[in-house]
Amino acid sequence: MEIKKVLPLEGDWFGRIFEDNPAGMIIAGPDLRYIKANPAFCRMIGYADGDLHGTRITDLVHSDDREITSDLLERLLKDEIACMRLEKRYLKKNGGLLWGNTTVYPARDALGKQLYLIGMVEDITEKKQKEEDSALLSAAVSSSADAVVITGTSGKIRYVNWAFEKITGYQRKEVLGSNLKDLAQKTGQPSFGNAFDETVRSGSPWTGTATNIRKDGTPYTVEETIAPVRNRAGRVVNVIIMERDVTEKLRLESIAEAVNTMDNIGYIFSGIRHEIGNPVSSVKMALSVLRSKLDDGCTKELIERYLDRAMAELSRMEYLLKTLKSFNIYESPDAKDMDMTAFTGNLSSLLVDDFRKKGIQIGVMVQPGAGCAHADPRALQQVMLNIITNAADALEGKPSPRIDIKIMKMGGRILIHVEDNGCGMSPSQVRDAFRPFYTTKPTGTGLGLMLAKKMVTRMNGTIEISSQQGVGTAVDIFIPEGKDGK
Repeated sequence: MEIKKVLPLEGDWFGRIFEDNPAGMIIAGPDLRYIKANPAFCRMIGYADGDLHGTRITDLVHSDDREITSDLLERLLKDEIACMRLEKRYLKKNGGLLWGNTTVYPARDALGKQLYLIGMVEDITEKKQKEEDSALLSAAVSSSADAVVITGTSGKIRYVNWAFEKITGYQRKEVLGSNLKDLAQKTGQPSFGNAFDETVRSGSPWTGTATNIRKDGTPYTVEETIAPVRNRAGRVVNVIIMERDVTEKLRLESIAEAVNTMDNIGYIFSGIRHEIGNPVSSVKMALSVLRSKLDDGCTKELIERYLDRAMAELSRMEYLLKTLKSFNIYESPDAKDMDMTAFTGNLSSLLVDDFRKKGIQIGVMVQPGAGCAHADPRALQQVMLNIITNAADALEGKPSPRIDIKIMKMGGRILIHVEDNGCGMSPSQVRDAFRPFYTTKPTGTGLGLMLAKKMVTRMNGTIEISSQQGVGTAVDIFIPEGKDGK
C-alpha cells in the first residue's frame, strides 16, 4: 500500500521521510493493526513489512509492557492524551528483545478526525543494557561485604557503601564530601595519601595491608586496593578504594599457626628424646659394663674400647645440640647484594677436592644477567652445603655420579637449581622432607632441610624439592634479585 493512499497528504515528501528515516516508523489503523512499517523498523525487529500486515501492534510488545501500552493507546484513541510516549520492549523474530523509545500520535483529516496512528521507534537497546549493567554493578557494590569508597582525584568522597559504615563505624552522612586522605590520617593510615596520589599520578592500582582505627577507637586490619577510574579519553577522573576487613581471618590464622607450632614442638621433642635417648642408653651401658669388669682386673685395651664407645655417643649428642642451636643463628639474616658467580666459585672450591675423591663431578652454570642476588652469603652457603651434601649422599654407589648447579633469573628472582642423578625419593619422602627429625639416612639428624628452609624463608625466598626414585632429585631455591641485577 502506498503512503499517499494511506494518508491524505499531498505530494510524496512524507513517503520519502517514511522510507528513508533511520528511526523505525509504523502506520496503524484505528483497530491498532499494522498497515505499514518502514525498512528501519523491519530491520530492528527482523520481520518483513508484509509479515506485519494485519497484526495488532500490541502483539509484538513484551508481555510485561503490553498492559500499559494498551491503556495508553486506548486513551490516545479517545483523545484523552495528545500522544503516547513510552520506553518498552518489542519481541524480535529471532526471539530477542528490542528496547524502543516509542512515540505514537494520531494523523487527522481536515476536520480533526483521527484517521491513523503514526509511530516512531528509536532503538535504545544498547542504552538500556548499559543502564541494566550499571544497576547490577551498583547493586553489587552497594551490597558488597567489602568496604567501597569512590572519590575524585583530590580525594573528596563521593560514595561509600553500607560495608564501609559497618567496618569503620562512620555513617555515610558523616564522610560524604570530606577528603578521604584526611580521614585516613584520622584513622591511623598516615601513608595512605602517598599511595592515593601515586595511583592518580601513575594510573596504576595499589594493593597492600593496613591497620586502621574504627570510629570507636578499636584497631582493625584491612587488605586494601586503590584503583583508578578512567574516562573515555583515558584520563583518571575518579578513584575507587576497596577494603576487606581481615582482622578475624588473621586472628584465626594466628591460632592455627600456634597449634601447628605446638605440633612441631611435640614432634621436635619426640625426635630429641629419640636422638639423645639412644646415645645416653649406649653410654650408660658402656659405663655399666666397664664398671662390672673393673673388679675382674680388665685390661687397658678393654677400658679404652668402652671409653671410646662412650665418647663417640657423647660426640653424637654434642653434634645434635650444636645443630639445634642453629635454629636461632639466622633469626635476623644480614641480606646484601652478592655476586652469584663469585659465590658459586667459592662454594665449588670448598667441595671440589672432597668430591673428586668420591668420583662426583660438579657442574656450575651462571646464566648471563643472573649474577646478582640479595641474600645473606653466610646463611646461603650453609643452605647450599646442606643441599649438596644430601645430594652427595644420594649418589653413593651410583655410576657416573654428578651434581649440577645452575643460577638463573626468573621473574624478578634468582633461581638456584641443584640437581643430582642419585637414588631419588618417593612422593611421601618428598612430602616429609622438611619435617624436623625426618631423615632417610642412617646417620642423619633430620634437621638439615628444615633449617635450610627456615634460612631461605627468612631471606624472603622459597625452596622446593622434586624427585623421582631411581632417577634423581632437584632442589629449587628462589631468592630476591639484587639491585645490580636489574
